[in-house]
Amino acid sequence: MPANAATPCSVLFTSLKKHGGISYKELAGLILSGKPLSDGKSPVSRINDRTWISRFIVHAPAGSLQEKYFCDFGIGALRVVSRLKSKEGRGLASQQILDLVCGPDGEAMATALANARQNASLYRNFISRMKASDDLTVDELAEVAMVFYVAAGCTADVARAISVATDFIQVAHGVRFCTPPSNASAVNVGASDALPPASVSLQLLRIVDGYSCGEPHWVSTGLNGSVIGALATGEDDITNVGEDVSARHARAFCDEQGGWYIEGLGSRNGTRVRDGATHALTVVEPPRMEANGCKTSPVRIHPGDEILLGESTVFLVLEGIRG
Repeated sequence: MPANAATPCSVLFTSLKKHGGISYKELAGLILSGKPLSDGKSPVSRINDRTWISRFIVHAPAGSLQEKYFCDFGIGALRVVSRLKSKEGRGLASQQILDLVCGPDGEAMATALANARQNASLYRNFISRMKASDDLTVDELAEVAMVFYVAAGCTADVARAISVATDFIQVAHGVRFCTPPSNASAVNVGASDALPPASVSLQLLRIVDGYSCGEPHWVSTGLNGSVIGALATGEDDITNVGEDVSARHARAFCDEQGGWYIEGLGSRNGTRVRDGATHALTVVEPPRMEANGCKTSPVRIHPGDEILLGESTVFLVLEGIRG
């Protein structure tokens, strides 16, 4: 992390003090654990020790904070939301809380996470999907946003924060986090089956309006391949995607014979492949609303093909020798 760069935890404390009037001591009392540590004292019992709070919580190096310092993130976040709404003369409405997390302070958190060697685009993807969700009310979204914000700040781990927030959505609101709808449609045709040379690996390059967008992504040759999705958290997964791509949209992988395939993972907006030679479209998986329980199978992909996820995202299939 760059010298003097804000940590995710310091962004959390600073933003809630600035916009919500919650002091460092007060916030520590809301989110720290009451369980004793090895010395017999609990983290929350130390809230009057300003030096300890500053050194070991707020400004502690990212990665040094342990979850045992904090109470359940969902409980802590709900305490924060309640306090923000009840502040005399400065109470925030649910939309204001949502704006706090999804606005410039949310971007400050993304920057701090990037400085901590985390995937900032993954953080932003969750924020954008959450804002676009039509399954939750504004009050519910404010709670989810704060759970995600608190978990991200306290763990400096985007994948962990997403897991905490999606579990909270499921348990507290009984819904599955989903992707904004699309009007994608496609037709079914065939594809060729030539095997690539065994010595090469596959890359996926995102194309936007005819231009490459970012660096090519290597597809893992491991057993599980690479998942493509807005909230895919694996080391070899690909998150450079558009707004209507699901959390775990599709998977690219290599079989034992060296053939490369793409398969759907139950996405809302569907997956197709455009043959690089014939330009014919093959439906890998139809949009969920059109699937009607139909079973889908992996579809063979080749260099020059295009993978279409929903309506927003196109990947050009390339091959190369991985160094």
